[in-house]
Amino acid sequence: MKNVFCRDKIRHCANLLALQIEGFDTDGFYQLASHNIDQHELKERGHQVFIALQQYLPENFEQAIAVLLATLQPVSDNQDLTDLTTDEHGVAGWMILPYSEYAGELGQANLPMALDALKQMTKRFTSEFGIRALFIAQPEKTLDVIRSWLVDPCHHVRRLATEGCRPLLPWAQQIPQFKANPTLIMFVLEELKDDESEYVRRSVANNLNDIAKHHPDLVADVVRQWSQKASKNRQRLIKHASRTLIKQGHIKTLETFGYRVPDDLVVELSIANNVVQLNERLEMHLQLTNKSDKALSVLLDFIIDHQKANGKLTPKVFKWKALELRAGESVKLNKAHHIKPINTRKYYKGEHQVAVQINGQIFAKTRFDLTI
Repeated sequence: MKNVFCRDKIRHCANLLALQIEGFDTDGFYQLASHNIDQHELKERGHQVFIALQQYLPENFEQAIAVLLATLQPVSDNQDLTDLTTDEHGVAGWMILPYSEYAGELGQANLPMALDALKQMTKRFTSEFGIRALFIAQPEKTLDVIRSWLVDPCHHVRRLATEGCRPLLPWAQQIPQFKANPTLIMFVLEELKDDESEYVRRSVANNLNDIAKHHPDLVADVVRQWSQKASKNRQRLIKHASRTLIKQGHIKTLETFGYRVPDDLVVELSIANNVVQLNERLEMHLQLTNKSDKALSVLLDFIIDHQKANGKLTPKVFKWKALELRAGESVKLNKAHHIKPINTRKYYKGEHQVAVQINGQIFAKTRFDLTI
């Protein structure tokens, strides 16, 4: 993926800048922007282009932004961005990453101009990374400007309003103000929750999911409120926004989705193999019996407490299934979980635990040994 910043793309960018700046040092820009490119990962490559922009664009921010905007590839407002890339016709795609970094990092004294530039750039890729510097430096003023974006005819611009202010956007610096006080950005999410674009609504859901990691009760209250007379689109949004809270077994959130605390549920868990070799499967057998006189909606997860290098156990929640149990009904379920190495988890031999979580409550638990 890092090859989206390749020498050909950087050469195109250099040539486009040269068309806008008399006497532009095309080779100098190219050499600096591609310096040690083979040793850099994706974000480092983008930042290296940003360094070159800093050195070779005019010192005057207004003039520099005019140059950058003049090199952008012509697009229509709601154009599909999937295949857009930087070529001889203009800058688009991943090359917008250093462009937006330039506008965000160097535009803090020229906020309206910087935001307008980011608004144009996001129609060619996304400016969600670059805009964060402005939110961090001037959160209230930046929010005031983007208020008008919430009704912009371009869905890329509306999405930038919500994606850019995500407190915990992956690959990006966090926004401490919004992480501590997410009520500052709730008007953005409220306005866009029923947006006509799934692309925008998905961003609203991801923003709420970010907030849920530090303010679970706030998001649970929002989800409950939004669930009233919710359309199918909004129902999908709040389900996606609640994914972290659901996996954590947050009671208030689960109740909104109809998963009450199961008072009269009998849970029996067993495993077929008390010793599991790495790359083998842990086989679980479960019997659920609803002893109550009412039907029960069941959200079933299993949790594995993994052994760490320091000897401590850390839990990981895995989805199992959702089902309905009639009054007095009993069901038997089987699950095979493949324990194999993955990039995000290293396994260590020793005692592990597996537990069943139902509607946010831990029921049965047992142990197994992992050998490597």
